Amino acid sequence: MSRKLEGKIALVTGGSRGIGAAIAKRLAGDGASVAITYAKDAGAASGVVEAIERNGGKAVAIQADAADAEAVKSAVEKAVATFGRLDVLVNNAGTAIPKRFEDTTLEELNRVIDINVRGVFVATQAALKHMNDGGRIIMIGSCVGERVLTPGLVPYSATKGAVKMFTQGLSREVGNRGITVNNVQPGPIDTDLNPAAGDWAVPQKAATALGRYGQVEEVAALVAFIAGPDRISPEGTLPSTAAPTHNGRGGRRIGSAAGLGRPDGPDPLPLVVVPLSCCRVVRHSASSMFPFTSPDPFSAMSKKRRSVCFVLRERPPW
Repeated sequence: MSRKLEGKIALVTGGSRGIGAAIAKRLAGDGASVAITYAKDAGAASGVVEAIERNGGKAVAIQADAADAEAVKSAVEKAVATFGRLDVLVNNAGTAIPKRFEDTTLEELNRVIDINVRGVFVATQAALKHMNDGGRIIMIGSCVGERVLTPGLVPYSATKGAVKMFTQGLSREVGNRGITVNNVQPGPIDTDLNPAAGDWAVPQKAATALGRYGQVEEVAALVAFIAGPDRISPEGTLPSTAAPTHNGRGGRRIGSAAGLGRPDGPDPLPLVVVPLSCCRVVRHSASSMFPFTSPDPFSAMSKKRRSVCFVLRERPPW
């Protein structure tokens, strides 16, 4: 594994399990010193730290419920105090309460909003005070922030749509400081909160083109790429869906983003597309699209990023 993040300091919220734990381990494997936050499970958080340290990395776990604004701000300060600065923030902490919207209580709505939206705002605001040129702010959104694919996820989808717009707006405020802001939007990912064998798996799989859940390591690989030194458009929403959704016109959505002029609605923002490993890696330019396959798209991007990471200025041909 490369050490492209050697000397960098990263904070991953909700890093004790699932996608967050995989991201923390991957960033550490790439050379970063990593702080993770956790809400309650100190044992799981310690396990992530120990796994990183066994592989020669540096890590610290900080207790902070993402719904507690003061705890989130304190966690950022503790991470900076421990490692001296902050280069990468991954806003991963999130929650969903799957049920019909009309049956959802006000308390449940408040918790989803507090964690998924306000927690992201608070962590980002605190982190920006410590970030300099080359900083990376990475949101873990969701494909349902673009389109509600599964009944019962209405409030969750709304919060992820808010994160998407927050990403686009913030990127314009901090881009002149050399700080990039991107939103990774996974499809269904196999975690303990959303297991591939769970009750909600069937309708989620049905909405994908590949008929399977993605793996946490796939999301982590994309986050590591964005966190690295290769420049990404600061205006981007980068969806990473290991199980890409249909585009509603019989085609496969292998790497769509706000700004790509999707069939389901145009958006003028120029963005970069980086799909995950089980999707085709697609080269986009202003006038053409040249697909090619690779067993390791991120390696291909590293070697051929002048061809792969294009900023779109025109509508792609799907």
